[in-house]
Amino acid sequence: MSLHSKVIYPLFLFLAFFWTPELWGSNATIPIEPTSPVPQMTRIYPKDEADSVGRYEKLELGINLPYEIDRKVQQFSRYNKGGLNPFDPKAISIKAEFTHESNQAANKSRFAFYYLDFKRDLKRDSYLLTHSLYDWRIRFSPSQIGNWEVKVSFFVEGKEVYEPLTYSFYCKASDHKGYVQRSYTGTEKDRYFTYSGNGKTFHPIGHSISLPAKQKAPLNNPSTHLEYQEAFKDIAQYGANFARIEMGRTSWLPNWDSYNNYNSRMHIMWEFDKLLDLFAELEMYFMTYRHHIEIWDGYRWDENPFKTALGMTNQDQYFSDSTALEWQKNASRYMFSRWGYSSNWMSYSYSEVDNWIQDYGPEKGNWNDPQSEDWDSVITVFRDWMQDEKDYYQKELGYEHILFTATFGNANHIDGNDDPIFEICDFTGTHQYGETKGTNFFTRYDTGQDIWEKHQKPYLFEELGYNGGENDRFLNVYCCNGIGFHNEIWSCSFMGSAGTGLNFWWDRGLHLNEYYKEYAPLAAFFEGEDPAKWAFTPQRWKDAVFFDRAHLENYALVSENKEFAMGWVHNASYYWRNMAEIDPCMKELIDSAKISDPCTYPDGWQHKGTPHKNEFLAEGYEDVFTKSGGARPIENEIGSWKNPKFKIDGLKTHFFRFVPGSKRHWYKVEFYSTKTAELVETQILATNVEGELKPFVPNLNHENPDYSYKVYYLGFQRKIPD
Repeated sequence: MSLHSKVIYPLFLFLAFFWTPELWGSNATIPIEPTSPVPQMTRIYPKDEADSVGRYEKLELGINLPYEIDRKVQQFSRYNKGGLNPFDPKAISIKAEFTHESNQAANKSRFAFYYLDFKRDLKRDSYLLTHSLYDWRIRFSPSQIGNWEVKVSFFVEGKEVYEPLTYSFYCKASDHKGYVQRSYTGTEKDRYFTYSGNGKTFHPIGHSISLPAKQKAPLNNPSTHLEYQEAFKDIAQYGANFARIEMGRTSWLPNWDSYNNYNSRMHIMWEFDKLLDLFAELEMYFMTYRHHIEIWDGYRWDENPFKTALGMTNQDQYFSDSTALEWQKNASRYMFSRWGYSSNWMSYSYSEVDNWIQDYGPEKGNWNDPQSEDWDSVITVFRDWMQDEKDYYQKELGYEHILFTATFGNANHIDGNDDPIFEICDFTGTHQYGETKGTNFFTRYDTGQDIWEKHQKPYLFEELGYNGGENDRFLNVYCCNGIGFHNEIWSCSFMGSAGTGLNFWWDRGLHLNEYYKEYAPLAAFFEGEDPAKWAFTPQRWKDAVFFDRAHLENYALVSENKEFAMGWVHNASYYWRNMAEIDPCMKELIDSAKISDPCTYPDGWQHKGTPHKNEFLAEGYEDVFTKSGGARPIENEIGSWKNPKFKIDGLKTHFFRFVPGSKRHWYKVEFYSTKTAELVETQILATNVEGELKPFVPNLNHENPDYSYKVYYLGFQRKIPD
């Protein structure tokens, strides 16, 4: 036995035996463990089935490095100097090549990532670092059924060391629907996302759940993460299938504390592992976004680890410094190696491009003028930087199933000035807040149509809701009722966007009052429907020239073959400003700009009133009904045929509509409750010579101010079909 085996190994066995994990965040040290002279590999997950894994589901392999290498990695982890940096691919890299038995297109390369294991100490609300022999992990989700083989190679400082390890497994069928993908048909079908597993439409239903509600509490508290996970369980219970979360400085971004050492955030990333497991369990898809405040003056630029460590004097260097660019990619490689396996990760994105570029450029201050030369030069730099990152994770790392997008915070920039950015995005979008009566009918609909006509890609309203503004004045409306949230999720679903639109105020309105329960009838309405199959074109209609006088509004999706439509018709007088007469809370808020019983959120935060003037009384929020009693029902006791009609356009037509005894194109219209999803009424009608269908609205009153509906083609005949 060598001296190495006689002395060093027993010494570290002794240390390992008496070492007890300390609370993470204290002066805990990571034990240096004796290991095998050669790398060892085992399967970590799934645990219950030998050598098989479901299609689109997680396979996790654990790797134990030999002592001579592990000692150097531990040295860096303990002292942050010397040794081998496990987060630097130039120092150490473990590459896994996955090969399918017959489908070369399925073959993938993946990299192992450095991993520390933890458990929650709920009594002390902290984390315990636990011992694991397998500090390196490989994660992969196979997309093809059949036999797979994995070959794992080891590189230290650029040189291959040790013999490669191999492992074989079988990918079996599963219930997972697959990745979210977009289509390239050149038709209206391209408005929608589809599942790679079954080809059916994915209609995102959900909202932003950006960060834990207790934002004042540190994210290294298990209680905060557990409460955060409950939010996703809540919305999933009522039909939500999608959420938007922030990959940022206060959450799971690996490199915010240190640009080249992620150890201080390993427990937070361990929690993100658990969150991804939850998404898989809930069958919920998600998009992550990077926030502009990372480089925004007056916010967090002074804390940016690249600025502080590399001595950057301005934001320009963040996009040009060679060390910064190298380590930005290293962080991407770590994130995607750790989490890119997830078939539920729909998109990686940058939020509010116009604010990302606000504080850099040759002439700061001109960024807000898209006509300036400054805008063109800066947007080009940012576009090229994003293109490089997109190509890196999708092509070089091979995570092409994770879509890329970037959005604009100011819709005024969605007018030709977005072209350099949206051209490289897999789908598009913008933020669209607002609380006027016409926000949905004009602002959101028009913006969405402009984006679609220019770029022919799916689009999402990545953030919407009432404006926060000074003292969060309009967020008080959520304390009274959820009519704004209700109207936006239904209208956005039928205006050609890919989903409901993502309300931003989950922790300042939606969850405290459980407005997310509104998703249940919406999800039920879309259950079994396939918008991409029908190649829908959106349309809208109102019953007045000026929308402030409109009593009815309608949004519809009409199929390319004119044989099917879906839509939402709404009594337009029912919006927050007109609810005072039927909602005492809203009346108090409108009268005094505050409420006597304000919402109190889990972190103790409360909405405030407007300090100087009552902006709820501004004329811009009034309509023709405001001063005559507010929301006005449309109803009668005889039947809907005594109520007004609304119009659905673009259906089948013929030239002999008025000839006695001629055939007609007949349709069945089914109206559904937006509260219970129950079928409430059916009408059978024929189109006119212009291909218009004009159903009667059911009673639109305090109980049911709106209905969803489906339109089915019945045939071309003379008489009303049986």
